Amino acid sequence: MKRLLLISFTLVFLSGAADNTAGRDKHNNRLNEYKNTLEIVEEGNFLFEALRAFPVGGSPVYLTSNYGFIEISDNTGEAGLPFFGRIYNIRDGRAGNIKFTGEMENLNVSKNPDKLRIRYSFEVRDDDNYKVIMDIGYNGDAMVSILTNNRSHISYQGDISRTEK
Repeated sequence: MKRLLLISFTLVFLSGAADNTAGRDKHNNRLNEYKNTLEIVEEGNFLFEALRAFPVGGSPVYLTSNYGFIEISDNTGEAGLPFFGRIYNIRDGRAGNIKFTGEMENLNVSKNPDKLRIRYSFEVRDDDNYKVIMDIGYNGDAMVSILTNNRSHISYQGDISRTEK
């Protein structure tokens, strides 16, 4: 009986040690992915590709044929994103998608290595004032919120990737 009890405790201990090693490996893999993603963001040349849109008060919209993007390149932000929401003020017939190109102002990059997250925010003044807030995960997945003066708030879910200059 004692021998059976000793074998049981040994098996439980060894399985716990294996789980601990697997958990440590998983954390180290995520930490490496976070470092790679942080490197992409800090280089300042990357592309966000939207997969879903989240309009205020509406259902998520899967962007199966009309992918949107935000491209960051040398302190310039360019966007072409489908818009689903309310437009408060139309200037020069510019209703429809969110499109802007301009120099980024108020650029802020904040890192949270404990949660393996990066927050990247900036503003662009084009036909409207656009405030873009990107919440980027360790593996490059991102939630992007866009605030403007003339449209309702909208968010997008997608991924970031490195671009070549």
